[in-house]
Amino acid sequence: MIKKVLPFLICFILLIGLTACNSSQKADSSEDNSFDQEVDGEDQSKESEKEIDDQNQSKASENEVETENNNDTNDKLSNFEEKNAIEENIDITGLEVNVETDTDNKRVILFEDQNHHKVYKTIFIKSEKRIKIIDIKKDNGLIYNEII
Repeated sequence: MIKKVLPFLICFILLIGLTACNSSQKADSSEDNSFDQEVDGEDQSKESEKEIDDQNQSKASENEVETENNNDTNDKLSNFEEKNAIEENIDITGLEVNVETDTDNKRVILFEDQNHHKVYKTIFIKSEKRIKIIDIKKDNGLIYNEII
């Protein structure tokens, strides 16, 4: 009977010993991990502060570019008869103005967003002083068609 119980008893003692050793190693490693986490936390907070600063600088430069684009848009339209009608009917803020055609009969202007996607198209028939504004991006079609 002792021969049958002895191997189980030895295995049991060994199992308890290994469990106790494993627990003390976990305690030691958790202390190390807490120190590492504190150091990592400081590094992460510094990195996040840097990211926030970078984002703020990026937003500031985007605002400057947008202001320049708005000024460029206004400058390009300033000599055109249809300028007021365009500004009253569509929001051209942040859009790039591209004069596609400017002949004696008509002027076609394309307005593109920052990704160079066409958003609006205007057609000005000079002899009639008629302007047509077409919404290309939202597929709303003709949104304005009047004589100015």
